[in-house]
Amino acid sequence: MEILSADIPRDLVEGILTELPTKSLNRFRCVSKGFDALISEPQFGKLQYEKACRNPFDINHHKIFVLDGIDLLCLHGDAISSKPVISNSDFEEVDTGFPFSDKNEVTISSCGGLICFSRVSVTSPPDIFLWNSLNKDIFKVPRSKPIDNAYYREMGFGYDHSTDDYKVVMPFMELESTVVQAEIFSLRNQAWRKVVAEKNIGQFIFPCPQSGSVTLKGKVCWLGFRSEPEIKRMIMCFDVVKEKFHLVQPPAHTRDQAKQMEMGVLGGVLGVCINESGIGMAIWLMKDLHAAESWTKVAVIPTGEISRFSGRLKPLFVNGNGEILMFCPYIGTLLIYNLKERKSRIIFRFKNIRKVKTAITHMESLLSCF
Repeated sequence: MEILSADIPRDLVEGILTELPTKSLNRFRCVSKGFDALISEPQFGKLQYEKACRNPFDINHHKIFVLDGIDLLCLHGDAISSKPVISNSDFEEVDTGFPFSDKNEVTISSCGGLICFSRVSVTSPPDIFLWNSLNKDIFKVPRSKPIDNAYYREMGFGYDHSTDDYKVVMPFMELESTVVQAEIFSLRNQAWRKVVAEKNIGQFIFPCPQSGSVTLKGKVCWLGFRSEPEIKRMIMCFDVVKEKFHLVQPPAHTRDQAKQMEMGVLGGVLGVCINESGIGMAIWLMKDLHAAESWTKVAVIPTGEISRFSGRLKPLFVNGNGEILMFCPYIGTLLIYNLKERKSRIIFRFKNIRKVKTAITHMESLLSCF
């Protein structure tokens, strides 16, 4: 296949193009039929996504999606990297085909180039859709069969690299049981099945409502709480390859303050913001989800500084310069905290803060999965 000319090797062209973000590659499809054919190849899309994942500090490969009432807004990462503040014109209103509603709680999660939307119904299985934000393909996940006396909360979404399969994870608990269970939908097999957590792990624990989930390194993580022997915040993890739950303790001396905790992925590792009483907002990173000693405190935002943000901040992204993008759900604000300068700056305020519900970071993929 001739792409530019016989003088330019295909491998060279492919090597250059796979370094680019999907936003640029979508435009380059129009350059020639050869470019369009190359960019449309599944192997090219896989290679481009793998390269983008190797540099988790490059925000140009990411988008920020914000659920504003029943509107889904998209902010390109390059707008954040190139401007000191963001304007309304930088946001794009996106039509996903998902039936958003003010009457139902909606959860959003991202993994492997797809976004998972779910409309939660506590007493019955939710409506779940998978969406490719690049080519706008959408897939409605078949509803699982209702389970008597069960209640549902947060959804999760992950990718099983061992079988090249996307999985929707739906934790639930039966009213007469003390052990968390999960229904798992396999996109490859187009079927649901049930998994029960081991008693010593899943007893008396459940994801916190409206806390959302994050996915990293084949694990889906939720903020959870254990109700017995006493109420304590925990981090619930589900390994999508082994299909097993395990628990992660918050940093040791912060467990009493962990009720005000938000979670995200920062530089490819788990990051949490915990409002530590009398100190401020501590930012912690955990390099190994199976090693409690891997928690590292990287910064503390003083109490006086975080009072502007009503005490809760959700980490979204960190770049190579040590600037952390955060979302404040209570006052509808996007801000950046500079780890080196120990200063924060607001880059955008949403007009109707009561409508702004959540924000996620998303990396697009050229691959078509359904």
